[in-house]
Amino acid sequence: MAAAMAAASLLLVVVVAVHGAAPALGFTRSDFPEDFVFGAATSAYQYEGAVAEDGRSPSIWDAYTHAGKMPDKSNGDVAADGYHKYKDDVKLIAETGLEAYRFSISWSRLIPNGRGAVNPKGLQYYNNLIDELLRHGVQIHVMLYQLDLPQEKQKGVVGINVYTFWPYSLTNTTVDLEATKRCRDFYFGWILEPFVVGDYPLVMKKIVGSRLPSFTKVQSEAVRGALDFIGVNHYYSLYVNDRPLAKGVRDFTPDMSLYYRGLATSNGSLSDTDRVDYMKKHIGSTLTAIRNGANVKGYFAWSFLDVFELLSGFKSQYGLYRVDFNDDALPRQARVSARWYSKFLMNKEFRVEENEINDAGSHAQQ
Repeated sequence: MAAAMAAASLLLVVVVAVHGAAPALGFTRSDFPEDFVFGAATSAYQYEGAVAEDGRSPSIWDAYTHAGKMPDKSNGDVAADGYHKYKDDVKLIAETGLEAYRFSISWSRLIPNGRGAVNPKGLQYYNNLIDELLRHGVQIHVMLYQLDLPQEKQKGVVGINVYTFWPYSLTNTTVDLEATKRCRDFYFGWILEPFVVGDYPLVMKKIVGSRLPSFTKVQSEAVRGALDFIGVNHYYSLYVNDRPLAKGVRDFTPDMSLYYRGLATSNGSLSDTDRVDYMKKHIGSTLTAIRNGANVKGYFAWSFLDVFELLSGFKSQYGLYRVDFNDDALPRQARVSARWYSKFLMNKEFRVEENEINDAGSHAQQ
């Protein structure tokens, strides 16, 4: 299992959004390096379901959702039922032409007590999933931590996946430009700079002061350069402007002392041409970055199919494939974005025509 999990690379996971990447059209799959991979992603709690089956123990998200904390009061008890439908879904992944698939491990399923014995049925599920992907020639990318903490070191290429949005200054004033940099330092630098330079960003150290733990020399040297890759979970971009430093209780948000605003959409219909436009622009911008010297190794669309979204439950749908959550069978239907992505990966030009939008649901799987 560990050997199969070793395949990892720098990746970009995207969700449909309105603003962020510059247009860059007129490219094909073959314009990317040979070792660059295109895929799609899901995560365990959002996809698998079967939360009380085969020895899985409750996770923090089980507790959170069952406390009624989601906007739509939903939970991931069933989600997209990937625990039972993974074989059909892997077949769909292969038919779409995806070169790679990224999924995460539910440690509540694999090591239900948090440490100690491995759950054989949980291990069997992930072995079966990996075997199915290998049988269809799909490259495997594993997210070791997404809700449940790994209990032991894993062999292979190991990196970190960072939740991001890109901040733009609302104005060109000095205070807003500084606020924008402060936003980057607090959101990205806090996580990444210790791995790159061995310490937190200077602006964080100045603002947060003694409330921010300091690195010893030994700790700094141990963590610096510890990553094999950096993954970027990019969703959308924001406009940022300054606000006065708040008085009273201090925590992460008041310390940043800024306002930000943004706009994102999720298109649940089958004719998601806005998502196609988003993917074209971001894939094109990724190619431009590579040509400018960035060492980017992969692009993973979020998500392969509709799943339980951690911020909105089932109110938002980002999948290349639509899942009908009102049908107990949870059938999958291809959106226009799945059709475009598939044809792009096969090096075919694809213009969305009206008749193709109307029959976008014809490629369905029960």
